Amino acid sequence: MSTTGTLVLRFRDIERPLGETIRLHQQLIAEHKFTWWGWLYRSYETVPVERFGAFRSSISAGPLEVLLYDTGQGCIYSAMCTDLAFQDYLEASPEPRATPAYYNARSAPAWFKFVGIREVAPDRVVGHSCLDMPSASEDCSVDLIGSTIHKLSDLRRQEVTLWEIQ
Repeated sequence: MSTTGTLVLRFRDIERPLGETIRLHQQLIAEHKFTWWGWLYRSYETVPVERFGAFRSSISAGPLEVLLYDTGQGCIYSAMCTDLAFQDYLEASPEPRATPAYYNARSAPAWFKFVGIREVAPDRVVGHSCLDMPSASEDCSVDLIGSTIHKLSDLRRQEVTLWEIQ
């Protein structure tokens, strides 16, 4: 599986004000120098253990960028990732003190350790190719794989929460 692409994680502020997810994670970065971000996948998605393993191996050479797609506001954030904890089942945050409190009641199959999060232009995704949707199951539409992303809604219509782009 390719390890040359950039991972994109989908999220949305649910039951909290718009922008709150990013603000709370940035606040913890300011306080602890890092935060944990849970990948809250959908029940019909699969955990791409092999892809996550390759990503974690790549981090050993230095931080890697992960893009965050906020579907509620239609914007993109760049996050610098220094670690990834993952397994093929749900687990609590590796460090609750460095995880927003609302997240600590949740479990996720993957937790990304971010040391910085900043908003970036949509062209960090738009105009790029979709290499893969590593979490897609047979129930997911994957027609975007191998195609150019013309607008952010191209990602949204795929109904997955994880893409690899180049």
